[in-house]
Amino acid sequence: MSLLTIVEQITTENGWQKPATVIANTDEVIVRILAHVNRAGKELIDLVDFISQKRVHSFNTVNGTAAYALPSDFLRFKIGTINDKTSQVAYNGPLSDEAWEAIASRGDTAAIDPTFKVIAATTTPFANQFNITPTPGGVETTQFRYMSNGWVKLNGNGARTTEFGLAADSANSSDSDVSLVDEELVKLWATWTFLETQGFPFAAAQDRAENRFSRYIARDGGTEVLGVVAPDFNESIFAAHTPFRGF
Repeated sequence: MSLLTIVEQITTENGWQKPATVIANTDEVIVRILAHVNRAGKELIDLVDFISQKRVHSFNTVNGTAAYALPSDFLRFKIGTINDKTSQVAYNGPLSDEAWEAIASRGDTAAIDPTFKVIAATTTPFANQFNITPTPGGVETTQFRYMSNGWVKLNGNGARTTEFGLAADSANSSDSDVSLVDEELVKLWATWTFLETQGFPFAAAQDRAENRFSRYIARDGGTEVLGVVAPDFNESIFAAHTPFRGF
């Protein structure tokens, strides 16, 4: 379902005039609906780890280099997925400030498993980096899974972006761009928040959106059957055997 279709359905279902375009439209109602569609997508990916937003990132360390760039679309880590693939050990972390300084100040860091902390870069404002201690002494492949903030797929080149009609992507954005999050859920979520801000009755619309949300996350990629004991095939990883989400 494209952006245009989402907005067409919102307007048609609520008795408003259906637009011919969305991104270039200056009608106040359409401008506000577009804003709520974007708000819906951002709120939804913040609430749950959708399969469509899960990605894998890997990089090679450099001798003497502690800080490395995070993916450009990084939103949050999938906890427990950060590993040194070369040495086949899991990273500890993310560390607190106190733990990071305590480890970094020790003289026997060679005996410590790799640990990480996200720290703002000193040279590039607002750019967070993946910092490792002890500082790598050679080439090691680090890999982790993370949640992407790119929930909109551009129709022109298939790239991800963080909202429909984003100014930075205006040359590539179009009404044919699609949501990577369930379009019906985005539509219903945008509908109830729009009605709320306009002072219209919104409780029924909110109920429909939240019911869709509950059903969708229950079947998005399937759910693990939880047991009271860990599976036999890898007890070290599945000992806790409880669901968790990123941060």
